[in-house]
Amino acid sequence: MRLSDNPEMGREAFPEIERPEIRKILCDDYNYWIYYRLKKHLIEILSVRHCLMRIDTPRQL
Repeated sequence: MRLSDNPEMGREAFPEIERPEIRKILCDDYNYWIYYRLKKHLIEILSVRHCLMRIDTPRQL
């Protein structure tokens, strides 16, 4: 399944600060998190980070 086909397949990246439009999905083949923002008809890629890199806030993207 592709992200473009189902943009809500990722989970909220920062549920504690209530920013549901910022989501993340794990790319299992390469151990990277893809952080993205949902807009009306657009998926905006914010960052691609190795899964060992800790990100606590959207500012760190």
